Amino acid sequence: MGFKDADENLGNVVFNSKKLLDLGFQFKYSLEDMFVGAVETCQEKGLIAPPTKIENAINGDTIASIETPTSVKC
Repeated sequence: MGFKDADENLGNVVFNSKKLLDLGFQFKYSLEDMFVGAVETCQEKGLIAPPTKIENAINGDTIASIETPTSVKC
């Protein structure tokens, strides 16, 4: 199943920053920084709810608990 009016025979688009990096370019933000910023912005705008708790991935201990809002805008 595909998308309406989409050409299924198109190849994947691949982005590569090797040339930029070879010229000395340095990214100001990491990919993780960008994802964290996007999630935090969506939470601030009420587009997504904050997590109810954050658990330690190694042993499952709760690190922090956050109350969720009563309503979330969609």
